[in-house]
Amino acid sequence: MNLYTPGNGLFETHVTWEDIEQDMQRELKTKAIFGPNKTAKNIGDGIGFMSRVVLIEPDWQNQDKQLPKQFIVKVRLFQSKHEE
Repeated sequence: MNLYTPGNGLFETHVTWEDIEQDMQRELKTKAIFGPNKTAKNIGDGIGFMSRVVLIEPDWQNQDKQLPKQFIVKVRLFQSKHEE
């Protein structure tokens, strides 16, 4: 993996759905998984160039507790727009 090239994850980052799902499971202490209707929307498009701000709607499956219907993730970029 080269952090200075666009990734194969969300919005050309190196962060994947699996990364976010695992982090949320750990932080929320749940075994629920993201469902087939999960969505990600870049809500910070055009604002800054060092990160992506993404609204996640996880479509939780197998919920074992009350979980957020949506949350925000900020993903750091290692490649600036000037280098693209």
